[in-house]
Amino acid sequence: MIKNKHSLLVGLSLLVLGFSGLIAQILLVRELTATFSGNELSLGIILGNWLLGTAMGSLWARRVNRRSVALLISFHLLLPLLLYVQVYLARTAKSFLGFPFYELLSPGSIFLISFLALIPYSFLCGFGFVFLSKLYVQKKEKRIGKAYLLETIGATGGGLLSYLLVRFLAPFQICALLGILNTAMAFSIGALWLKNLLRTAFTFILLLAQVLFLFTGSKALEKISAQRQWKGRHLVEYEHSLYGNISVIEEEGEYNIYENGELFFSSANKEAEEENVHLSLLQHPFPKKILFIGGGLGYIEEILKHPIEKVDYVQLDPQLIQINKNFLSPSQKRTLTNSKVNIHLTDARAFIRTSMERYDVVILNLPDPVSLQINRVYTKEFFQEVGRILNKRGIFVLHIFSSSVYLNPQLIRYNISVYNTLKAVFPYTLIIPGENLYLFASFSPILTYKINTLEKRWEERRIVNKYFTLYHLWNKIDLQKIDYVKRSLKRIKSIPLNMDFHPVSFYYYLIVHNSFFYPSHTYLLEKLSTIKMTHILLFSLLLLFFLQLRKTGISQASKLCIFTSGFAGLSLETVILLCFQIIYGYIYSQIGMIIACFMAGLGMGSYLSSKRLASRKFCAQRALSKLELSISAYALLLPFIFSSLSKPEVGKGVGLFFFLSGVIGTCVGAEYPLANHLLLKEKDVGGKVEKAVGTVYSADLLGGLSGAILTSLFLIPLLGIFSTCTIVAMSNLMTLILISQASSYDQPFC
Repeated sequence: MIKNKHSLLVGLSLLVLGFSGLIAQILLVRELTATFSGNELSLGIILGNWLLGTAMGSLWARRVNRRSVALLISFHLLLPLLLYVQVYLARTAKSFLGFPFYELLSPGSIFLISFLALIPYSFLCGFGFVFLSKLYVQKKEKRIGKAYLLETIGATGGGLLSYLLVRFLAPFQICALLGILNTAMAFSIGALWLKNLLRTAFTFILLLAQVLFLFTGSKALEKISAQRQWKGRHLVEYEHSLYGNISVIEEEGEYNIYENGELFFSSANKEAEEENVHLSLLQHPFPKKILFIGGGLGYIEEILKHPIEKVDYVQLDPQLIQINKNFLSPSQKRTLTNSKVNIHLTDARAFIRTSMERYDVVILNLPDPVSLQINRVYTKEFFQEVGRILNKRGIFVLHIFSSSVYLNPQLIRYNISVYNTLKAVFPYTLIIPGENLYLFASFSPILTYKINTLEKRWEERRIVNKYFTLYHLWNKIDLQKIDYVKRSLKRIKSIPLNMDFHPVSFYYYLIVHNSFFYPSHTYLLEKLSTIKMTHILLFSLLLLFFLQLRKTGISQASKLCIFTSGFAGLSLETVILLCFQIIYGYIYSQIGMIIACFMAGLGMGSYLSSKRLASRKFCAQRALSKLELSISAYALLLPFIFSSLSKPEVGKGVGLFFFLSGVIGTCVGAEYPLANHLLLKEKDVGGKVEKAVGTVYSADLLGGLSGAILTSLFLIPLLGIFSTCTIVAMSNLMTLILISQASSYDQPFC
């Protein structure tokens, strides 16, 4: 047993663990999200693997009876050293495993890479929490909630500070700062507790090395890891922005700019620039005001070949635009100084919602919906917003991956999901097939296949191109191919529309990608897409019936309660993160703040619950029931809040997301001490505080693991936000029923 005077050092260790763990988690989430091409479905897998490692570590710590100070010092020294390895691995794993950095990975590959990049560090965090809690609690039940609170306070501080750190420091510089903090903690423990001169001196040398690395070695490691990330290719420039990792690759004198592995600009992409712009603008007889969304700045030069009055170019990331300017041709650079050109550094949907302008042509030039961030500009809600800013004879143009030769069932479903969504908003549509399927839409019958009309406009505007000529225009307007694609798009019925909160096009595109690169996964993904809400409801009723037959007692019900609250906590936190991305489109820069608010809520709930347990009149069983009911009601209310925030007239409600994250954290955190209190009455636990802590912590983490992975990978893409929140509410209502009935089998433990 440790002396009371050393409890302060253990308490500080818990704070440092929470602080370091949360910042490390955010660092690794950002690196892995970039590695996975910004695919937000990976968020659930990432958070799930983090929780899996933490649960494994906490379970292992339950087996360790040794409580030496040397082990505590070793823990603080190992924590930052392991983080360097994990960040390097998260950034370079694709290269080590033989994947091109720009390739969109399958769910299995995402799980494997995130598992390798997260498990060692998260295992150590889980081990550290239980180990430090044992040292701190010392068989005093009242200290259980306080240990949890200290770790949570540290995590909250780490999350809040991470918002500033990621803005001004590179990842390995942040690793170095955490190294300095943990080594300083180890030094303090050695000097004030162990009082071993040799070990203290060694720790001090390590501390100086961490400080030196912050100012010298961190930059070198950034460069080495970035070069490894693009193994075999010439990396010219590498930058971190709030919105992603930006890389510039040189190949045979041409430059390609990537953001999170997605191609943004290519100096060799002139042919695509010409085709996209001229196919679009030739559909309008008098294009004067143009809105161009996404893509490199090189497209502006092509737009100015038409007799326009104004072009608004919208791009979110200012750092990306600044780098793009460095790799434009002289003629492209001159177009940026043209008085007709306006560059807006903002989110496309935010710009459209607040715009008072009316455009003749709106061109959407973004990749296929490889992420929720991109899917949000292929939804019915976005198409309606675009319709609002079009002139009466205005046209909207976009393009998606397709084929004019052969459309397999997976590709047909994807193309239909976008095309039908577009037709649900605009009464007049036109398609031009090819490797990219161009979709044109308008509120007036202005669109045409008449080659004579298009050719006349070409000649009147005196368009001179290097690649896309009149011959190519004639070839694109191939009525036979157009008829084939139109018939193909009518082959499959009952494809749902792509909505903000039911991103089916995102899921269908993942199936298309897997059909080409991971065909073995395609069958499973297609079968999963047939799951309906009624199937899940039936399964839930059968599960509840089975649990009632077993006559679940209060101790078993409390364990299940912690599992379902962990499931609800991470499910709803994932919903909050993904809905933030759907509505605002820049979760990459805000994820630290949202998670920090969740952690603050966990701490607040744990503190308030522990305080209430001190009252003799307080009934833990009744409180658990009320919390389960509150979580269920919250889950059902959440989709309606998000729906109101997504309306253009509401405006920004970013702060509300922080509040919502804190609320669910508070509810989940409040259940932790209550479940511990009930478990201490169980015969199997026999009043052993450490065993109760480990059991509850593991159940909470395993529930969170299930919630994070199921929600992001299956529930939201397949069923949408409303159904996902309904399922979360159902799971907690089931537990509420079991807790309420447990008193008829056991004597209440209040």
